[in-house]
Amino acid sequence: WNFLCHLWGFKAGRFLIILFFALFIIITATFSILSFFMIKASNNPPLSPAPVVVLGCKLNGSTPSEMLTRRLEAAEEYLKSNPSVSCVVSGGQGYDEDIPEAVAMKNWLVNKGIDENRIFVEDKSVNTFENLKFSKRILDDMIKTDEIAVVTDGYHQYRAGFLAEEAGFKAYSINADTNSDYLPTFWVREWFGILKDYLMTNF
Repeated sequence: WNFLCHLWGFKAGRFLIILFFALFIIITATFSILSFFMIKASNNPPLSPAPVVVLGCKLNGSTPSEMLTRRLEAAEEYLKSNPSVSCVVSGGQGYDEDIPEAVAMKNWLVNKGIDENRIFVEDKSVNTFENLKFSKRILDDMIKTDEIAVVTDGYHQYRAGFLAEEAGFKAYSINADTNSDYLPTFWVREWFGILKDYLMTNF
């Protein structure tokens, strides 16, 4: 407080203090608004059975990571509850992965009893927008629907939703059960991911 009072005695100091608090308010407001939309998007389940797009995540070699396994568990539950629904598993192959994520995802779901004829593989994408854009091409060839249920973590549904709109979808949310130990870190990272993708798709 004494330092701020001393700084306030200078014209440049007053400018710096005002600038700091203005930036603090803007940043806090921005991230609060993003968090509101993230929570809202995660509470948007499909009103009727819709084709599923499962977004990929890291593999450990050829085995789904914990996060991807939780996404697949959410997809499995939805697909078993809606046996007429088709599914696109989406994810390419990272440099440290033995096979494409989508192939591992299909293998996992088939091993859990999901008919492989219901599962379509999109194995070329390298980010969320490509997940959705390439999945749109697959679904257009099959059933020509604009409505999908996106399976991903709840904090990721808002970004997935507006990228789905860019790809031509109306997206609903099916949330994976995110590990609470990791959630704060992923939530903060998602703020910056949203801003990056919003700027890239609008400018």
